Amino acid sequence: GKLKPRDYIRSWISHLLLNCLPEETLPGVATCTYQVVRDGAYRYLPATASEDQFAALVDLYRQGTRALLPFFPATSLAFAQGVHRGKSDEEALKRAMPTWEGDPFRGQGEKDDPYIRLCWKSSPFPVKPFMQQAKTVFLPGLQQREKYRG
Repeated sequence: GKLKPRDYIRSWISHLLLNCLPEETLPGVATCTYQVVRDGAYRYLPATASEDQFAALVDLYRQGTRALLPFFPATSLAFAQGVHRGKSDEEALKRAMPTWEGDPFRGQGEKDDPYIRLCWKSSPFPVKPFMQQAKTVFLPGLQQREKYRG
């Protein structure tokens, strides 16, 4: 099927953990991760600084156990993809907002998710922390991911 943000996060974390293992743990095993989805196959290249990247995700998780984090998976992925494609933060945010707001072609936006509405209904969209967290979660993986042509 189509790659969902949660599938992307799962595969990226698995890839980081594979790359955190000492080389002698799995001798001769490539540290690439492959992902096959409806629009093709992708390969995560060996991750640089995998321990640091994994630690950053764990830190966000810990923060999220104590306070609400402005992390909205689909909107965050759309934003990070824009940044990865060379857009400025402002342009990437503008292009990601239909995912948040919804539109006639996509239907409801992510802001209409009942859990997100419950947590964020009376708050303005937290632009700066949202952008930082989206980059932390998605950007390193996008930078290590390439279309696989087998």
